[in-house]
Amino acid sequence: MSSLFQASTDNLERSLLVLPTTMLTEPNQKRWQMAFAAIYCLRAFSTPLKNPRKKSPVSSNRVVIDIFEPHPCFPKIDQSVLPAIVKQKNLDQLGKYDGVKGLACGLNTNLENGISGDGEDVSRRSEAFGSNTYQRPPAKSLWYFVWEALRDPTILILLVCAALSLGFGIKEHGLEDG
Repeated sequence: MSSLFQASTDNLERSLLVLPTTMLTEPNQKRWQMAFAAIYCLRAFSTPLKNPRKKSPVSSNRVVIDIFEPHPCFPKIDQSVLPAIVKQKNLDQLGKYDGVKGLACGLNTNLENGISGDGEDVSRRSEAFGSNTYQRPPAKSLWYFVWEALRDPTILILLVCAALSLGFGIKEHGLEDG
């Protein structure tokens, strides 16, 4: 059905473009061009909404296995254990290390004073577990927020009403006063 509509609108566009200009007076020709431009722009803007980009499916025949070898300074604990304990609040994993005291002993950490803090100790820990930094997400542009605002139905209704009001004002009072 949509392909039939698409074909008929393509033929309509071709016939509108071939329309002899001798049949129209100058004001009518300008109106005709404005109407054609408005319809063309409307179709151009609505096409991405009707046909969203398709993402290619991920192949299921591949499996990724992360293998973490223990660091020589911390042989009991590898890099995958700490996120499992902290982020997922996995108490079973914490129990494997005999609780907080066992985990602190495996990390060569004092429960009262923390780590020693010298440069060599910190560099070994950052080598074993990675840097303790948070990567900020990229900043969002103005167009992202404009697009999000235009997805609101209330804003769309107000924009349509404003366009209608502007159109009727120009029709009644002319281009300068409308």
